[in-house]
Amino acid sequence: MDWQFFTAISVIASSTLVIIQRVILRNQKTDPIAFVLLAQLINSIVMTIVALLNGWKMPDLSLYWFPMLLTFVLYGGGHILYAHTLKRVEASVFSILLATSTVWVMAMGVIVFDEIIGLREIIGALLIFASIVLLTERTGKIKLDRSIVMGLVMGLIFGIASAAWVYVGKLADSLTWIALSAIGPGLVVLFIQPRVVLKIKPLLTKSVLAKMALLSASFGVANLAMLIAYKSGPITSVAPLLQTNILVTVLLGIVFL
Repeated sequence: MDWQFFTAISVIASSTLVIIQRVILRNQKTDPIAFVLLAQLINSIVMTIVALLNGWKMPDLSLYWFPMLLTFVLYGGGHILYAHTLKRVEASVFSILLATSTVWVMAMGVIVFDEIIGLREIIGALLIFASIVLLTERTGKIKLDRSIVMGLVMGLIFGIASAAWVYVGKLADSLTWIALSAIGPGLVVLFIQPRVVLKIKPLLTKSVLAKMALLSASFGVANLAMLIAYKSGPITSVAPLLQTNILVTVLLGIVFL
């Protein structure tokens, strides 16, 4: 199947994931970082089981130890910044800030993977970003304050982390790497804020855990489809197309929220 098909699957699954996140965080008074940690824990357990059933194939540490470590550290720190930024800005503005990571992924595609950005990719990326900005124009002016700067830094961190993730994932076993890339950032979050474990208890209910199971399934499908798309398609085309999940999220939000 073409990389466009898997990009579309990743977009739909990523949008579903965001909707589930919003449902959990909207209905539960809980610490967002505790939520991130619990989600990473459940994702890592589920994906590890799936990878073991498929045949665990550890990436060559002698070749990939640095990009693997970079992925874990940046995604771990990025998720903490993600939670703090989301608490300070409106969801629509937050989506634009997160979408800036695409610029950095495309830049890393040129620098690391020797890809060439043509006029078609540039126009396509600009059209996608323009549609996102138009979608959120009624939220008010975006002022350059501390929250916006945090969001832009978050975009940079996630962009570099995504490039490192793809660098390993292009040659490593997909399921094994997805499992590892769920475990590593969770451990980083736990190392940075160990006391957040005490704030997980409010999430340990049947209702929330059932939603977490759906969240984990969406996480696995989104990341596997994304990795397949990156493996078979150009990063400079896949990365901006993945940002259409913001538009799909809005449509799903209208239906389900």
